[in-house]
Amino acid sequence: MNEQINMKFTVNELNLILEGLGNMAYYRVHELIHKIHSQAQEQVQNLASASASHTENAQPALKTSNGVHAD
Repeated sequence: MNEQINMKFTVNELNLILEGLGNMAYYRVHELIHKIHSQAQEQVQNLASASASHTENAQPALKTSNGVHAD
């Protein structure tokens, strides 16, 4: 099945999903984690650009699977 589904999650929900994936075997989830990070980071950067004129340093932080914030 190669159909794509678009879903919306808060940053906190994505961090919870990544935390759960981080507890699984790396060889099974590393591509999925990378895909989530890539798509989320692009959106976070767009949000930061849009809000930069209103508030400085308001960028949401997306954590890596080991709990470290991804920049």
